[in-house]
Amino acid sequence: MLITTQITIFFGIYSYTHNRGIDTVLHYCSIALFVGLFSVMEIWHQRFLRQDPIKFNEPLNTISEEEFKMEVQKDKQKLVILDDLVLDVTRFADSHPGGRFVIERNVGKDISKYFHGGYSLELGSANHTHSNYARMIVSSLIVARFAAKRDSCTMSIKPKGLQLLDSPGLELNDGPHE
Repeated sequence: MLITTQITIFFGIYSYTHNRGIDTVLHYCSIALFVGLFSVMEIWHQRFLRQDPIKFNEPLNTISEEEFKMEVQKDKQKLVILDDLVLDVTRFADSHPGGRFVIERNVGKDISKYFHGGYSLELGSANHTHSNYARMIVSSLIVARFAAKRDSCTMSIKPKGLQLLDSPGLELNDGPHE
């Protein structure tokens, strides 16, 4: 689209000056300016994509799991969870490159696995990791930190010399075998 526009401008300037007998190189200057600006912007874009991932903004509010579920049920805001952040994607749904369906399908859910490239909603498609541009958009959508009760795990240590149930003959010892 940009190239087509620039070609139209080039020939517009050329035909205007040629039909009026004006001797100028303005049409060549417009092409040179376009190529120069396009090159600078492309270099900036590539550097931005290659830099370390942008950190998300820190929200001031927190929201509990119960409050989150109540807000989702009210259906006034379309809320999703990304890592431990609550995002309001109500206005972003129409702008999402994957379409409104992708957003509406995941309202009230944790979208971390999709955002970080672990899963895809489309069968047979490659997983998609989001760019720094997407991280900037996410930072603008953050409304609160999700304060959910996390699952905990405990670890127990078995006494010396106890045989493992699934591995006969294998013993847990700290010292040398006797």
